[in-house]
Amino acid sequence: MKYFFFHSFFLFLSVISFGQTPEDITKRFFTDFASNSSKAIDEIYKTNPHSADLTEAINTMKEVAKNYPKNLGKYHGYELITQEKITNSFILLTYMVRFDRQPMRFTFIYYKPSNEWNLYSLNFSANLDEELEQIAKIIETKD
Repeated sequence: MKYFFFHSFFLFLSVISFGQTPEDITKRFFTDFASNSSKAIDEIYKTNPHSADLTEAINTMKEVAKNYPKNLGKYHGYELITQEKITNSFILLTYMVRFDRQPMRFTFIYYKPSNEWNLYSLNFSANLDEELEQIAKIIETKD
């Protein structure tokens, strides 16, 4: 019986440590973001072993995100816009994040130097409408 519990516990820890995909990490970010944006940002940056070097930028990001409910209204969820990868170890995920007033673009870049995925970069942008207009212009010129 002890053998079963030990192996089950070890398997559970392995899934937590090594089973995290970029999609899993991002999903957890948005789950946390719905109730506490600062916690979500802190948690996602824990995947980056170099986040101590980014403390000032992380704190600025948390301050900006903390004002989203006041400036943008209620958070309503997220939708994947695109997923791009240049190798199996470097991936970009872009999401439209829905608020009452306007959508935002959140871009996550993940890097996997060995066995675990790390957040490499996280960016927020309010220019989603401008990007959509640029895409429409490109499509118009192709026709």
